[in-house]
Amino acid sequence: MNNPSSNKDDSKARRLGFALVALLFLAAWILGYVGYDQCYREVGKQLPWWDLAYMSFQLFGLEFNVPVVGSSPAPLVVGRSLALLFTASAALLALAGICRNEICALRLARLRGHAVVCGAGKKAEALIRDLLCAGMPVVAIDLKTDKPLPACGVFSRFFVIQGDATRAEILARAQVRHAAHIFVMTGNDSVNIETASQVIQQARSHDSAGRRGKPVCHVHMVDRHAGDLFRNHSVFKDYSAYISVRMFNVYDNAARLFWQRELIRRAPTAPNDPRRFHVAIAGMGEMGEAVMLRVIKSAHFANGRKPAFTLVDLQADRVRERLAQRHPALESLCEIGWIDGEMSAADTQ
Repeated sequence: MNNPSSNKDDSKARRLGFALVALLFLAAWILGYVGYDQCYREVGKQLPWWDLAYMSFQLFGLEFNVPVVGSSPAPLVVGRSLALLFTASAALLALAGICRNEICALRLARLRGHAVVCGAGKKAEALIRDLLCAGMPVVAIDLKTDKPLPACGVFSRFFVIQGDATRAEILARAQVRHAAHIFVMTGNDSVNIETASQVIQQARSHDSAGRRGKPVCHVHMVDRHAGDLFRNHSVFKDYSAYISVRMFNVYDNAARLFWQRELIRRAPTAPNDPRRFHVAIAGMGEMGEAVMLRVIKSAHFANGRKPAFTLVDLQADRVRERLAQRHPALESLCEIGWIDGEMSAADTQ
């Protein structure tokens, strides 16, 4: 989404709120000053400016004195009303600040149809902001809270819980049983599996599907093979009536988007096109492997030529062994050239 981040939105809202309160105070004081001056002039008195200023300030303490009962000029009536509104607003804001934790806990306990994000790392930041921009309340669970996340306030739709997402009481505090979507995306596959298991247990014990429809649990798995094993586990078949569990991999998603937006338009499309689709990848980590697999899966060109890759990595031999173990038929689907080094090195280029 191209919407501004929630941090900027909340900051603008706070600045606007302070500006409105300051404007309310100034308008009430000026109208009170003008109203008192007009009121005393009508009875033939002219008070010094400091007395008028002091009496105008007294309006904020809900004190109101006029020389003649029933004689209140319009500016004084409006100023008195604005002063009352300012005092009430200031009292409510002060109370909200003092009871911030209690108010947030009460609002959190009443959440329904929200999203829970377990693991608020870098991969989750964009997701959280997109969910907030879409109007969905979000509860983030993380062991650390010193991360550049959207602002969490009394009137915010974003809540942060510091704790271990694998613990049932932490998930219960995040109202997982009433959530519409649960995203499990820590950096550890075993932690993600354990967290997802706890989410499934809570959905089953509270029968979330019977009240609001099945919640959806999105589990991020870096290891694709572990994700396939987890997806085929009996736990999903046994509890599929209570919750829908979906596996995803951010590297695969990013590679698919990269293919659609950048790579496919460079591919040969004509049957007589002599070009070979050649991709150079520097660094064969999870992202590099995901791009390579996406190209192999999608690169079925009209000229019948297999895609070619130049793979650059400081540990090329180790990466080659890893790919051979994970994908035994890989070299039959494409042509691969290996370079042991860095892309920035002069001899590599």
